[in-house]
This record gives sequence, structure tokens and C-alpha cells, in this order.
Amino acid sequence: MINKVSFFLLIAVVVACSDDQKHANDSAEEKNRKSEELDAGATYRDDSTASQAYFEDETPEPPPDPHHYYDENGVLNVFVDNVDSLYAHLQSNTHIYLESGTYYLDDIDSSIANPYASWQVVLFDEIIDDSGWDKDDQTLLITGVENLEISGMDEYGVEILTRKLSASVLAFQSCKNLVLKSLSLGHENATLDNKDDPWVSYCSGEVLEFFDCMHVELSYMDLFGCGTRGFLAHRCIGFNVEESKIHHCTYGAFGLFDSKNVSIFNCTLEDNLYRDFIEIENSQAVSMEYCFLANNMQADQYTEHVLSIDSTSSFTVSDIRYEANEFGPADLEGE
Repeated sequence: MINKVSFFLLIAVVVACSDDQKHANDSAEEKNRKSEELDAGATYRDDSTASQAYFEDETPEPPPDPHHYYDENGVLNVFVDNVDSLYAHLQSNTHIYLESGTYYLDDIDSSIANPYASWQVVLFDEIIDDSGWDKDDQTLLITGVENLEISGMDEYGVEILTRKLSASVLAFQSCKNLVLKSLSLGHENATLDNKDDPWVSYCSGEVLEFFDCMHVELSYMDLFGCGTRGFLAHRCIGFNVEESKIHHCTYGAFGLFDSKNVSIFNCTLEDNLYRDFIEIENSQAVSMEYCFLANNMQADQYTEHVLSIDSTSSFTVSDIRYEANEFGPADLEGE
């Protein structure tokens, strides 16, 4: 005789076996259905990763911002289209990509804080022309950054300008591993109708200045006057300029002071006025190769030298092409 307990245990076993068979049948039907749908092109998401993140209380990371991301070397890559964003990202370990347009440094929002950037007062003894000039004009100075690259996304479509005729456009101090690429820099009045006539425009500021910097590279740059010179380098080591153009400056092409290991390669220096076309003082291992010099003329009666170089400096010149200058190879390369 089966007692009540045994009877209920028997019923439970029968029900469990029935449920297992039902689940097995359902699973087989589900597999068959998914197999048929996969054959028809359907896809299914594997929820295992999402489920694991849920149970471990982890939030999946959002997709990266294509305009603001870190690469595998920890360098911030940022794409900007306005001068305030450019200013805010002037810092170490950063590659700034500038979209096409004109960036007026004078229009930077003064409320934006950047510990690496400051405005340097440019003082000079003589005001050339009272209109549009100010003794307190300032240059944007970048100090103490490493591994900074600023490059234009359009080789001929990115301008960085200042309206301050007595200020340099941009200056760098105590920087290391600095790259400027595919940028056009100059003073605003030289971008107007008088850009092709350096006598009409007149500035007392340089285009670029560098102080105590190491490993500087300028490539595919367009540096124009009326800036007095395309660039000045003071106490710099490892300074390379290539595939760049310096034009319509009013005092000369460039100047080097207490610097070494400087290379000017495959550059164009044209349509400049000069007092000292190239000035080199206490600088060693300076070379200029495969450059094109055209239509460079004496600025005025105060013109002194095509090449102003002291006895402590070393300068080698090779494969230079000359065209319609007010000087010849002998003035730059010697007899």
C-alpha cells in the first residue's frame, strides 16, 4: 500500500520530468527557430558582457569623441575651430588640429585661464606711426610646454593673425618638442590689399619668436609681414625649418642668436625688404640648403648686410637658387 507521502513524492517526480521534457522541447524549438532566422540573415546580440557589467555594477564606457581623444601615447588630440579653444588647449602632450579659418589672437576671451599662456608687453623706444600703434601692445607667449603640435587641417586655409603692429604674432619660451605645421601667420594689415606691397605696411613686431627652446620644427609654414622678420630664435637648440615660405617682411628673413643645430631646408624667401637679410650671432651648426631666394630688396639707406654673421658663428649654404634680388650668391655664400 502506498501511503500519502509516497504518493505525493511520486506526483512531484512526474511533474518535474514533464517540465524538463517541456523545456527541452522548447529549447530545441528555439534553436531551430534561431537557426532558420540566421540562415535568413538575422543577428543576435551576446548579452554576456552587458550582463556581467550589470552584476559587477560597471557602466560601459561611452564611445570616444572623434574631436577630443587620447592616442596610445597619451597625447591629447583635439580638433578646434575657434581661437578660444585654441588658447585653452595650449599645453603639454597635445596635438591641436585647426580647422580652416582665421584665428585672431586679439579676440581671445580674457576670462579663459591657461597657466602656460600669458600676454607679454612689447616695449620699444620709438613709435613709427601714432595711428594704430600702442606702446602696450602685447604678444601671446607660450611658456614651459613639451610635446605640443599645432597643425592646420588645410595646408593653405588656416591663418593665425594679430592686429597689433608692434607685437609679434606668437612667441614661445622654454618649450621642448614643439611642432608648427601648415599654418599661415602674420599681421592683419598685411592681409589686406597692401599685402603685396611691403612699403605700405609697417610693423615693429616679428612673426614668430622663440626663447630657450629645444627641438623645434616648422614645416609648410607661411610667415608673412609686415612683420619685421619671419622668425627669431634666441638660445635655441635643434631648430628645423622646412618647406616653408617667408615673405613681405620689412627688416629681413630671420635671425639666430646664441643657438645651435639649426637647419633651413627647401624654403622660399621672397619679396622681403631687409636691413640685415639674415642675422646670425654666436650660433653654431647653422645650415641653409635647397632654398629659393627671389625679389628681396634693401629696405632703405640704413641697410647694412645681406648676411650679418659674427666670428663665433658657423653657417653653411648649398644649392641655393637666386632670382631678381638686390644681392647675389657672393653676398650670402662668399667668394
